Amino acid sequence: MAYNHKSITDPLYGYVGLSEVESSIISTPVFQRLHNVRQLGLAHLVFPSAGYSRFAHSVGACHNAGRLVDAINANSSTQIPPEQKQLYRLAALLHDIGHYPFSHATEHAIREFYAGESLLNSQPEVSRKTEKFRKGLDHENVGRVILEHDPSIRQVLKYHNIDIEALQKIFSKSDPDAFVGIISSDLDCDRLDYLRRTARSGGVPYGEVDADFIISKASVDEDGILCFETKSATAIDHFLVSRFYDWMQVVYHKTVVGLEWSLQIGITELLKEETVDFSEDAVTALIVDNRWAAYDDSFMLSHFKRLYEKVKEASGGEVMEDHLEAIMYRRPAKEVFIWQSILEPKDNKPALLRRLIEAEIRSICHKKGIDARRFCVITQKPFQFSTNSLPEGDYGERAGAVNIVGRNEKKSTLLVDRPDTLVHQMKNKRHCCVRVMYLPRRLEKKSVREQIRSDLAAAAK
Repeated sequence: MAYNHKSITDPLYGYVGLSEVESSIISTPVFQRLHNVRQLGLAHLVFPSAGYSRFAHSVGACHNAGRLVDAINANSSTQIPPEQKQLYRLAALLHDIGHYPFSHATEHAIREFYAGESLLNSQPEVSRKTEKFRKGLDHENVGRVILEHDPSIRQVLKYHNIDIEALQKIFSKSDPDAFVGIISSDLDCDRLDYLRRTARSGGVPYGEVDADFIISKASVDEDGILCFETKSATAIDHFLVSRFYDWMQVVYHKTVVGLEWSLQIGITELLKEETVDFSEDAVTALIVDNRWAAYDDSFMLSHFKRLYEKVKEASGGEVMEDHLEAIMYRRPAKEVFIWQSILEPKDNKPALLRRLIEAEIRSICHKKGIDARRFCVITQKPFQFSTNSLPEGDYGERAGAVNIVGRNEKKSTLLVDRPDTLVHQMKNKRHCCVRVMYLPRRLEKKSVREQIRSDLAAAAK
Protein backbone atom coordinates (compact mmCIF):
# COMPACT_ATOMS: atom_id res chain seq x y z
CA MET A 1 0.00 0.00 0.00
CA ALA A 2 1.57 3.27 -1.12
CA TYR A 3 1.09 6.40 0.94
CA ASN A 4 2.45 8.84 -1.60
CA HIS A 5 -0.57 9.31 -3.87
CA LYS A 6 -0.86 12.85 -2.52
CA SER A 7 0.83 14.81 0.25
CA ILE A 8 -0.24 17.56 2.62
CA THR A 9 2.12 20.01 4.26
CA ASP A 10 1.56 20.06 8.00
CA PRO A 11 3.18 22.31 10.65
CA LEU A 12 3.77 19.36 12.99
CA TYR A 13 4.97 16.66 10.60
CA GLY A 14 6.15 18.37 7.43
CA TYR A 15 4.88 16.34 4.48
CA VAL A 16 2.07 13.89 5.29
CA GLY A 17 1.62 11.24 2.61
CA LEU A 18 -1.81 9.86 1.75
CA SER A 19 -2.92 6.72 -0.05
CA GLU A 20 -5.31 6.91 -2.99
CA VAL A 21 -8.32 5.91 -0.88
CA GLU A 22 -7.41 8.44 1.84
CA SER A 23 -7.04 11.17 -0.75
CA SER A 24 -10.48 10.29 -2.14
CA ILE A 25 -12.01 10.28 1.35
CA ILE A 26 -10.79 13.77 2.24
CA SER A 27 -12.19 15.08 -1.06
CA THR A 28 -15.75 14.05 -0.18
CA PRO A 29 -18.16 16.84 0.82
CA VAL A 30 -18.79 15.36 4.28
CA PHE A 31 -15.03 15.34 5.05
CA GLN A 32 -14.35 18.74 3.49
CA ARG A 33 -16.97 20.03 5.93
CA LEU A 34 -14.40 19.52 8.71
CA HIS A 35 -12.40 22.46 7.34
CA ASN A 36 -15.18 24.61 8.82
CA VAL A 37 -15.55 22.88 12.18
CA ARG A 38 -13.05 24.17 14.73
CA GLN A 39 -11.37 21.60 16.94
CA LEU A 40 -11.53 23.81 20.04
CA GLY A 41 -14.93 25.44 19.68
CA LEU A 42 -14.66 29.10 20.73
CA ALA A 43 -11.18 28.81 22.26
CA HIS A 44 -9.83 30.97 19.43
CA LEU A 45 -11.60 33.94 21.05
CA VAL A 46 -9.17 33.52 23.96
CA PHE A 47 -6.16 32.05 22.12
CA PRO A 48 -6.45 33.81 18.74
CA SER A 49 -4.33 31.38 16.71
CA ALA A 50 -5.93 28.26 18.20
CA GLY A 51 -8.56 28.04 15.48
CA TYR A 52 -7.33 24.91 13.75
CA SER A 53 -9.89 22.62 12.19
CA ARG A 54 -11.09 19.09 12.68
CA PHE A 55 -9.80 18.48 9.15
CA ALA A 56 -6.17 19.25 10.03
CA HIS A 57 -6.41 17.23 13.23
CA SER A 58 -7.94 14.22 11.46
CA VAL A 59 -5.16 14.13 8.87
CA GLY A 60 -2.62 14.29 11.71
CA ALA A 61 -4.32 11.43 13.57
CA CYS A 62 -4.25 9.34 10.40
CA HIS A 63 -0.52 10.02 10.03
CA ASN A 64 0.14 9.03 13.65
CA ALA A 65 -1.85 5.80 13.30
CA GLY A 66 0.38 4.79 10.40
CA ARG A 67 3.52 5.67 12.33
CA LEU A 68 2.37 3.58 15.32
CA VAL A 69 1.79 0.57 13.06
CA ASP A 70 5.22 1.03 11.45
CA ALA A 71 6.87 1.19 14.88
CA ILE A 72 5.09 -1.99 16.02
CA ASN A 73 6.25 -3.80 12.90
CA ALA A 74 9.83 -2.59 13.45
CA ASN A 75 10.00 -3.32 17.19
CA SER A 76 8.26 -6.68 17.52
CA SER A 77 7.83 -10.04 15.85
CA THR A 78 4.14 -9.27 15.39
CA GLN A 79 3.53 -7.87 11.94
CA ILE A 80 0.43 -5.86 11.09
CA PRO A 81 -0.27 -6.50 7.37
CA PRO A 82 -0.62 -3.62 4.90
CA GLU A 83 -4.39 -4.07 4.56
CA GLN A 84 -4.82 -3.79 8.33
CA LYS A 85 -2.55 -0.75 8.48
CA GLN A 86 -4.78 0.93 5.91
CA LEU A 87 -7.85 0.15 8.02
CA TYR A 88 -6.28 1.72 11.12
CA ARG A 89 -5.26 4.80 9.16
CA LEU A 90 -8.77 5.15 7.74
CA ALA A 91 -10.33 4.69 11.19
CA ALA A 92 -8.08 7.48 12.48
CA LEU A 93 -8.83 9.69 9.48
CA LEU A 94 -12.57 9.26 10.03
CA HIS A 95 -12.64 9.31 13.83
CA ASP A 96 -14.00 12.89 13.99
CA ILE A 97 -16.18 12.78 10.87
CA GLY A 98 -19.34 12.88 12.99
CA HIS A 99 -18.57 16.01 15.01
CA TYR A 100 -21.33 18.59 15.09
CA PRO A 101 -20.79 22.30 14.35
CA PHE A 102 -18.82 23.76 17.28
CA SER A 103 -17.88 20.20 18.25
CA HIS A 104 -18.40 19.34 21.92
CA ALA A 105 -20.48 22.40 22.85
CA THR A 106 -23.21 21.33 20.44
CA GLU A 107 -22.93 17.73 21.54
CA HIS A 108 -23.39 18.80 25.18
CA ALA A 109 -26.47 20.83 24.26
CA ILE A 110 -27.92 17.96 22.24
CA ARG A 111 -27.39 15.47 25.05
CA GLU A 112 -29.03 17.77 27.57
CA PHE A 113 -31.90 18.79 25.29
CA TYR A 114 -32.91 15.32 24.11
CA ALA A 115 -32.01 13.22 27.15
CA GLY A 116 -31.78 15.67 30.02
CA GLU A 117 -28.16 14.79 30.70
CA SER A 118 -25.49 17.48 30.79
CA LEU A 119 -21.96 16.59 29.70
CA LEU A 120 -20.51 19.84 31.01
CA ASN A 121 -21.89 19.30 34.49
CA SER A 122 -21.36 15.91 36.08
CA GLN A 123 -24.77 16.27 37.74
CA PRO A 124 -27.71 15.14 35.55
CA GLU A 125 -30.40 17.64 34.74
CA VAL A 126 -34.13 17.04 34.81
CA SER A 127 -35.30 15.60 31.49
CA ARG A 128 -37.49 17.78 29.32
CA LYS A 129 -40.95 16.39 28.67
CA THR A 130 -41.84 16.41 25.00
CA GLU A 131 -44.92 15.12 23.22
CA LYS A 132 -42.74 12.92 21.05
CA PHE A 133 -39.56 11.47 22.51
CA ARG A 134 -36.55 12.10 20.32
CA LYS A 135 -33.06 10.79 20.76
CA GLY A 136 -29.79 12.58 20.12
CA LEU A 137 -26.54 10.98 18.99
CA ASP A 138 -23.01 11.59 20.20
CA HIS A 139 -20.41 12.37 17.54
CA GLU A 140 -19.11 8.80 17.46
CA ASN A 141 -22.55 7.47 16.59
CA VAL A 142 -23.01 10.21 13.97
CA GLY A 143 -19.74 8.97 12.48
CA ARG A 144 -21.13 5.44 12.45
CA VAL A 145 -24.23 6.65 10.58
CA ILE A 146 -22.00 8.47 8.08
CA LEU A 147 -20.03 5.29 7.38
CA GLU A 148 -23.26 3.38 6.91
CA HIS A 149 -25.25 5.89 4.86
CA ASP A 150 -23.21 8.79 3.41
CA PRO A 151 -23.30 8.22 -0.38
CA SER A 152 -19.89 9.73 -1.17
CA ILE A 153 -18.04 7.91 1.64
CA ARG A 154 -19.66 4.58 0.77
CA GLN A 155 -18.82 5.01 -2.89
CA VAL A 156 -15.14 5.67 -2.19
CA LEU A 157 -14.78 2.73 0.20
CA LYS A 158 -16.50 0.31 -2.17
CA TYR A 159 -14.48 1.51 -5.17
CA HIS A 160 -11.22 0.83 -3.31
CA ASN A 161 -12.43 -2.55 -1.98
CA ILE A 162 -12.24 -1.49 1.66
CA ASP A 163 -13.89 -3.95 4.06
CA ILE A 164 -16.51 -1.57 5.47
CA GLU A 165 -17.60 -3.98 8.20
CA ALA A 166 -14.01 -4.41 9.44
CA LEU A 167 -13.49 -0.64 9.33
CA GLN A 168 -16.72 -0.11 11.23
CA LYS A 169 -15.54 -2.43 14.02
CA ILE A 170 -12.32 -0.46 14.47
CA PHE A 171 -14.04 2.88 14.07
CA SER A 172 -16.84 2.17 16.56
CA LYS A 173 -14.62 0.15 18.93
CA SER A 174 -17.11 -2.72 18.83
CA ASP A 175 -15.49 -6.13 19.29
CA PRO A 176 -12.11 -4.42 19.95
CA ASP A 177 -8.84 -6.18 19.27
CA ALA A 178 -5.57 -5.65 21.10
CA PHE A 179 -4.63 -2.80 18.76
CA VAL A 180 -7.71 -0.68 19.43
CA GLY A 181 -5.38 1.45 21.57
CA ILE A 182 -3.96 2.91 18.35
CA ILE A 183 -7.36 4.57 17.79
CA SER A 184 -8.73 4.94 21.31
CA SER A 185 -6.58 4.89 24.45
CA ASP A 186 -4.72 7.09 26.89
CA LEU A 187 -1.99 7.35 24.25
CA ASP A 188 -3.80 7.08 20.92
CA CYS A 189 -3.19 8.69 17.55
CA ASP A 190 -5.83 11.31 18.37
CA ARG A 191 -4.27 12.58 21.61
CA LEU A 192 -0.75 12.37 20.20
CA ASP A 193 -1.87 14.90 17.59
CA TYR A 194 -4.23 17.33 19.31
CA LEU A 195 -2.05 17.94 22.37
CA ARG A 196 0.88 19.10 20.23
CA ARG A 197 -1.36 20.85 17.70
CA THR A 198 -3.08 22.88 20.42
CA ALA A 199 0.28 23.84 21.90
CA ARG A 200 1.67 24.86 18.52
CA SER A 201 -1.36 26.79 17.30
CA GLY A 202 -2.40 28.29 20.64
CA GLY A 203 1.05 29.43 21.69
CA VAL A 204 0.84 27.51 24.98
CA PRO A 205 3.67 25.24 26.17
CA TYR A 206 1.62 22.52 27.89
CA GLY A 207 1.59 20.10 24.96
CA GLU A 208 5.23 20.32 23.94
CA VAL A 209 5.96 16.64 24.51
CA ASP A 210 8.32 14.16 22.86
CA ALA A 211 5.61 12.46 20.79
CA ASP A 212 8.04 11.33 18.05
CA PHE A 213 10.13 9.41 20.57
CA ILE A 214 7.02 7.87 22.16
CA ILE A 215 5.64 6.69 18.82
CA SER A 216 9.00 5.20 17.82
CA LYS A 217 8.89 2.89 20.88
CA ALA A 218 5.50 1.29 20.15
CA SER A 219 5.62 -2.50 20.33
CA VAL A 220 3.61 -5.65 21.19
CA ASP A 221 4.11 -8.02 24.11
CA GLU A 222 3.73 -11.82 24.13
CA ASP A 223 -0.02 -11.52 24.71
CA GLY A 224 -0.44 -9.32 21.65
CA ILE A 225 -1.06 -6.21 23.76
CA LEU A 226 -0.06 -2.83 22.36
CA CYS A 227 2.73 -1.46 24.56
CA PHE A 228 5.73 0.86 24.57
CA GLU A 229 9.35 0.10 25.37
CA THR A 230 10.42 1.00 28.89
CA LYS A 231 12.84 3.75 27.80
CA SER A 232 9.79 5.81 26.76
CA ALA A 233 8.13 5.63 30.21
CA THR A 234 9.28 9.07 31.35
CA ALA A 235 8.22 10.72 28.10
CA ILE A 236 4.80 9.07 28.34
CA ASP A 237 4.44 10.11 31.98
CA HIS A 238 5.17 13.68 30.88
CA PHE A 239 2.61 13.35 28.08
CA LEU A 240 -0.17 12.18 30.42
CA VAL A 241 0.48 14.93 32.95
CA SER A 242 0.70 17.51 30.15
CA ARG A 243 -2.83 16.54 29.09
CA PHE A 244 -4.03 17.68 32.49
CA TYR A 245 -2.41 21.11 32.15
CA ASP A 246 -3.75 21.49 28.61
CA TRP A 247 -7.20 20.58 29.90
CA MET A 248 -6.97 23.11 32.72
CA GLN A 249 -5.34 26.00 30.88
CA VAL A 250 -7.03 25.74 27.46
CA VAL A 251 -10.16 23.59 27.45
CA TYR A 252 -11.33 24.79 30.87
CA HIS A 253 -9.85 28.28 30.78
CA LYS A 254 -12.36 30.48 32.61
CA THR A 255 -13.17 32.64 29.58
CA VAL A 256 -13.44 29.63 27.28
CA VAL A 257 -15.85 28.03 29.77
CA GLY A 258 -17.94 31.22 29.85
CA LEU A 259 -18.12 31.38 26.07
CA GLU A 260 -18.96 27.68 25.76
CA TRP A 261 -21.81 28.14 28.26
CA SER A 262 -23.29 30.93 26.13
CA LEU A 263 -22.77 28.79 23.05
CA GLN A 264 -24.71 25.93 24.59
CA ILE A 265 -27.51 28.29 25.62
CA GLY A 266 -27.74 29.61 22.06
CA ILE A 267 -27.75 26.12 20.56
CA THR A 268 -30.42 24.97 23.00
CA GLU A 269 -32.61 27.90 22.01
CA LEU A 270 -32.27 26.96 18.33
CA LEU A 271 -33.29 23.41 19.23
CA LYS A 272 -36.28 24.63 21.26
CA GLU A 273 -37.49 26.79 18.40
CA GLU A 274 -36.89 23.89 15.99
CA THR A 275 -34.71 26.16 13.88
CA VAL A 276 -32.33 23.20 13.84
CA ASP A 277 -33.12 19.56 14.48
CA PHE A 278 -30.27 17.35 15.66
CA SER A 279 -32.37 14.36 16.66
CA GLU A 280 -31.20 10.94 15.49
CA ASP A 281 -33.86 10.72 12.78
CA ALA A 282 -33.15 14.23 11.45
CA VAL A 283 -29.35 13.81 11.38
CA THR A 284 -29.65 10.42 9.70
CA ALA A 285 -31.92 11.92 7.04
CA LEU A 286 -29.43 14.73 6.40
CA ILE A 287 -26.63 12.20 5.95
CA VAL A 288 -28.63 9.93 3.67
CA ASP A 289 -29.65 12.90 1.51
CA ASN A 290 -26.04 14.14 1.35
CA ARG A 291 -26.96 17.43 3.07
CA TRP A 292 -24.88 17.03 6.24
CA ALA A 293 -21.90 18.71 4.57
CA ALA A 294 -23.60 22.13 4.99
CA TYR A 295 -23.82 21.81 8.78
CA ASP A 296 -20.66 23.56 9.98
CA ASP A 297 -19.74 26.41 12.35
CA SER A 298 -20.77 29.07 9.83
CA PHE A 299 -24.19 27.44 9.47
CA MET A 300 -24.80 27.80 13.19
CA LEU A 301 -23.42 31.35 13.34
CA SER A 302 -25.88 32.44 10.64
CA HIS A 303 -28.73 31.13 12.77
CA PHE A 304 -27.34 32.89 15.85
CA LYS A 305 -27.37 36.19 13.96
CA ARG A 306 -31.00 35.73 12.94
CA LEU A 307 -31.95 34.71 16.48
CA TYR A 308 -30.15 37.79 17.82
CA GLU A 309 -32.22 40.13 15.65
CA LYS A 310 -35.35 38.35 16.79
CA VAL A 311 -34.69 38.53 20.54
CA LYS A 312 -33.60 42.18 20.32
CA GLU A 313 -37.09 43.07 19.16
CA ALA A 314 -38.88 40.93 21.75
CA SER A 315 -39.57 41.84 25.38
CA GLY A 316 -37.95 39.73 28.09
CA GLY A 317 -35.14 38.52 25.87
CA GLU A 318 -32.29 40.38 27.55
CA VAL A 319 -30.57 37.27 28.92
CA MET A 320 -30.60 35.48 25.58
CA GLU A 321 -29.47 38.67 23.85
CA ASP A 322 -26.47 38.90 26.17
CA HIS A 323 -25.59 35.24 25.57
CA LEU A 324 -25.66 35.76 21.82
CA GLU A 325 -23.51 38.88 22.13
CA ALA A 326 -21.04 36.81 24.12
CA ILE A 327 -20.75 34.42 21.16
CA MET A 328 -20.70 36.97 18.34
CA TYR A 329 -18.86 39.89 19.93
CA ARG A 330 -16.79 38.18 22.63
CA ARG A 331 -18.60 39.51 25.70
CA PRO A 332 -18.19 36.41 27.85
CA ALA A 333 -19.66 35.51 31.21
CA LYS A 334 -17.34 36.15 34.15
CA GLU A 335 -16.05 33.68 36.67
CA VAL A 336 -17.30 34.73 40.12
CA PHE A 337 -16.33 31.62 42.09
CA ILE A 338 -13.97 28.69 41.71
CA TRP A 339 -12.98 25.88 44.01
CA GLN A 340 -10.72 23.06 42.93
CA SER A 341 -8.85 20.27 44.59
CA ILE A 342 -7.29 16.88 43.94
CA LEU A 343 -9.33 14.30 45.83
CA GLU A 344 -10.07 10.61 46.07
CA PRO A 345 -12.83 9.53 43.65
CA LYS A 346 -15.50 8.97 46.31
CA ASP A 347 -14.98 12.27 48.13
CA ASN A 348 -18.36 14.03 48.22
CA LYS A 349 -17.06 17.52 48.94
CA PRO A 350 -17.75 18.83 45.39
CA ALA A 351 -21.42 17.78 45.62
CA LEU A 352 -21.84 19.32 49.08
CA LEU A 353 -20.15 22.53 48.01
CA ARG A 354 -22.32 22.76 44.92
CA ARG A 355 -25.46 22.63 47.04
CA LEU A 356 -24.15 25.42 49.30
CA ILE A 357 -23.27 27.58 46.31
CA GLU A 358 -26.61 27.01 44.61
CA ALA A 359 -28.43 28.06 47.79
CA GLU A 360 -26.35 31.23 48.00
CA ILE A 361 -27.05 32.05 44.35
CA ARG A 362 -30.80 31.79 45.01
CA SER A 363 -30.35 34.21 47.89
CA ILE A 364 -28.29 36.64 45.77
CA CYS A 365 -30.88 36.58 42.97
CA HIS A 366 -33.68 37.30 45.47
CA LYS A 367 -31.87 40.14 47.25
CA LYS A 368 -30.44 41.85 44.15
CA GLY A 369 -33.23 41.16 41.68
CA ILE A 370 -30.94 39.26 39.31
CA ASP A 371 -32.35 36.74 36.84
CA ALA A 372 -31.17 33.29 37.94
CA ARG A 373 -30.48 32.41 34.30
CA ARG A 374 -27.43 34.65 34.48
CA PHE A 375 -25.71 32.10 36.73
CA CYS A 376 -24.27 28.73 35.80
CA VAL A 377 -22.81 26.37 38.39
CA ILE A 378 -20.41 23.98 36.68
CA THR A 379 -19.15 20.82 38.31
CA GLN A 380 -16.52 19.65 35.88
CA LYS A 381 -16.17 15.97 35.25
CA PRO A 382 -13.26 14.82 37.45
CA PHE A 383 -10.03 14.51 35.47
CA GLN A 384 -8.45 11.05 35.58
CA PHE A 385 -4.74 11.13 34.87
CA SER A 386 -4.51 7.60 33.47
CA THR A 387 -6.48 4.36 33.22
CA ASN A 388 -5.98 2.26 36.33
CA SER A 389 -5.38 -1.47 36.68
CA LEU A 390 -7.63 -3.65 34.56
CA PRO A 391 -8.64 -7.32 34.56
CA GLU A 392 -5.94 -9.69 33.39
CA GLY A 393 -6.43 -10.83 29.81
CA ASP A 394 -9.08 -8.24 28.94
CA TYR A 395 -7.38 -7.26 25.68
CA GLY A 396 -9.79 -4.61 24.47
CA GLU A 397 -9.92 -2.79 27.80
CA ARG A 398 -6.23 -3.18 28.58
CA ALA A 399 -5.33 -1.75 25.19
CA GLY A 400 -6.99 1.49 26.31
CA ALA A 401 -4.35 1.92 29.03
CA VAL A 402 -0.64 2.56 28.57
CA ASN A 403 1.39 -0.65 28.77
CA ILE A 404 5.17 -0.74 29.20
CA VAL A 405 7.47 -3.63 28.31
CA GLY A 406 11.03 -3.80 29.62
CA ARG A 407 14.10 -4.88 27.71
CA ASN A 408 14.22 -8.68 27.36
CA GLU A 409 10.77 -8.92 28.93
CA LYS A 410 7.90 -10.66 27.19
CA LYS A 411 4.97 -9.41 29.27
CA SER A 412 4.01 -5.76 29.67
CA THR A 413 2.82 -3.95 32.79
CA LEU A 414 0.67 -0.86 33.17
CA LEU A 415 2.56 2.43 33.31
CA VAL A 416 0.26 3.56 36.12
CA ASP A 417 1.55 0.68 38.28
CA ARG A 418 5.15 1.91 38.09
CA PRO A 419 6.00 3.72 41.36
CA ASP A 420 8.55 5.98 39.62
CA THR A 421 5.85 7.81 37.62
CA LEU A 422 3.67 10.78 38.51
CA VAL A 423 0.58 9.04 37.14
CA HIS A 424 1.17 6.26 39.66
CA GLN A 425 1.12 8.79 42.49
CA MET A 426 -2.14 10.19 41.07
CA LYS A 427 -3.81 6.86 40.21
CA ASN A 428 -6.31 7.09 43.07
CA LYS A 429 -6.79 10.84 42.78
CA ARG A 430 -9.05 13.02 40.65
CA HIS A 431 -8.95 16.72 39.98
CA CYS A 432 -12.36 18.16 40.94
CA CYS A 433 -13.68 21.65 40.32
CA VAL A 434 -16.78 23.71 41.15
CA ARG A 435 -17.06 26.94 39.19
CA VAL A 436 -19.70 29.66 38.93
CA MET A 437 -20.07 31.75 35.79
CA TYR A 438 -22.10 34.97 35.80
CA LEU A 439 -23.39 36.82 32.73
CA PRO A 440 -23.41 40.55 33.63
CA ARG A 441 -26.38 42.75 32.80
CA ARG A 442 -25.98 45.50 30.23
CA LEU A 443 -24.02 48.45 31.68
CA GLU A 444 -23.87 46.76 35.08
CA LYS A 445 -21.23 48.16 37.42
CA LYS A 446 -18.24 45.98 38.19
CA SER A 447 -18.95 46.41 41.91
CA VAL A 448 -22.02 44.16 41.55
CA ARG A 449 -19.81 41.35 40.31
CA GLU A 450 -17.29 41.92 43.07
CA GLN A 451 -20.01 41.70 45.71
CA ILE A 452 -21.26 38.44 44.20
CA ARG A 453 -17.72 37.06 44.40
CA SER A 454 -17.50 38.08 48.03
CA ASP A 455 -20.85 36.53 48.94
CA LEU A 456 -20.04 33.22 47.24
CA ALA A 457 -16.60 33.03 48.82
CA ALA A 458 -18.13 33.59 52.26
CA ALA A 459 -20.79 30.92 51.67
CA ALA A 460 -18.13 28.38 50.70
CA LYS A 461 -16.11 28.76 53.91
